[in-house]
Amino acid sequence: MAITVGLDFGTHQTKVCIEDASDPLLKRYTFFGFTNLEGNDSLVLPSVVQINRDNTLAYGHVNINEAQKFEREVEDLPEFSFPEYQPKPLPPSPQLKKYPTPPSRATSSKDLRDLAGLLGSDRKEVEYRLLCKQIDAANNLLKTAHEVQLSQYRRAESERKNEWQIQKNAAVQEYDRKRLELERSRKKTLQFRYFKTAAIGDRRHWDFETTQFDPQLISVLYLAYVLYQIEAKYGVDVYVQMGVPQSLGTREGVVISEIGYQLLLLARKITTDWSYEDFLALKFDELKELVDLNQAVNDQLKLEYGINILPEAYAGLVALTAQRRIPRGFSLLVDIGGGTTDLALFTLEDNGRAPDIAKVESIQGGLNSILQELSQELGRSMSDIQIEFSQHVDSAPGIRARKVLNLSVQRKVAEIVEELLKQFVALRSRHGLANEALISVLKERPIYYCGGGGVYTALQIPNVHFSDVKQVSLKEMAIQNLTNTIHPPFDTILAVSYGLSIMSDAELVATPLDELFQHLDGGEGFRRNVREYLE
Repeated sequence: MAITVGLDFGTHQTKVCIEDASDPLLKRYTFFGFTNLEGNDSLVLPSVVQINRDNTLAYGHVNINEAQKFEREVEDLPEFSFPEYQPKPLPPSPQLKKYPTPPSRATSSKDLRDLAGLLGSDRKEVEYRLLCKQIDAANNLLKTAHEVQLSQYRRAESERKNEWQIQKNAAVQEYDRKRLELERSRKKTLQFRYFKTAAIGDRRHWDFETTQFDPQLISVLYLAYVLYQIEAKYGVDVYVQMGVPQSLGTREGVVISEIGYQLLLLARKITTDWSYEDFLALKFDELKELVDLNQAVNDQLKLEYGINILPEAYAGLVALTAQRRIPRGFSLLVDIGGGTTDLALFTLEDNGRAPDIAKVESIQGGLNSILQELSQELGRSMSDIQIEFSQHVDSAPGIRARKVLNLSVQRKVAEIVEELLKQFVALRSRHGLANEALISVLKERPIYYCGGGGVYTALQIPNVHFSDVKQVSLKEMAIQNLTNTIHPPFDTILAVSYGLSIMSDAELVATPLDELFQHLDGGEGFRRNVREYLE
């Protein structure tokens, strides 16, 4: 087949690059344009599927005013309740001392003995008054101490009540958020996003947990629509290579690859059996009958329908190294997509051979999925979060995205380097180099960013082992015979689709880390070759 379709089926948007090898000595590359609602060409097609009010489907650039509403039974929230404020008891009033009974006083004197009694009565009066003053002083101290206690109590109670009010207000806001979310979920707009990541197993952001709206079914119908657009221009005799977020050498990666093959095969079967006009006219229930999600895939069907599945990170690596415009030695590629972040560790030499692929890994979580989680946490619309992120990288969405992506990438790179170092140590008896010989080189090596998230410089974070930050661009890709003009940052966004469009007969095989140095010459030349390999 002369036409190879590089289909970058994205969580957020899909990109397509076409390799035209009608003249094998002059291959031409074209980034495919999709027609938007305004009738203009767009190099990306939103990964959106919508069921319209008439039960037909719309894809990519859709009009939400035409969307059908899906009402479902949802259990009501219980009536809002929050514990009433319970003040602590007042400090007890002080126990004041009472005056003793005053002494009796003589009122007349008949003789000297009565005079002595009168004088004694005056002395008792003086003592009584002195005692009363002492009691007053003690009571005043008790009253002052009580006023201090009351003042402390009122201040503490004011703080406690303010804290209670803050908690109540937060509870009211959370209740209102859940109530609005419940109302939205009760009458859901039938507009589907995140069906790609849900189709391969990550259903955190899939809001339609029902067999009626299976994300694999939605993915097949969307891919069929994309293929119809391509076949309208290039015919049906095309070879399609689609990327998936796959880690090489893992069981999970094999499963994801198998799902990718099934989705692409079912989409190609639809475009083979049905005309585009009939496809668009079919109702949703009729479209469901076209898709057998139990369809088995074998090598014969892959050949018959001209399909291939490749890891997205590998495709980015191909785009980056096709024209060998990057320096030799170790490099790391990071593809920040909408739902996943993919990494490829590889080495390039001057001998013209293909890059040694040491690791291809896919990490769950891309830019859009991170922002979506924040949107749900804050109870804000996804569009508001995306706008805030794009306008202010130091905003809450920007800080969250940098933190999550940096942590996940750093952790994965640390695992890869640790494994690489183990193999390096195992060969020390032959090359005689210290660990620092490898570590120091990795610190100076390039880390290339691509994908939709890779265009943001705030997310292009240097790694502890790969510190030379670069963005994949037309300069590195140096695409030969490109038929359309591409301006930044679209070159970064379209890199994976370009890599997918490059037809190759070579089988995709990762070089195991324990064999990464083994292809170098043995014997006396081994030490020299390892040194050159690291320089």
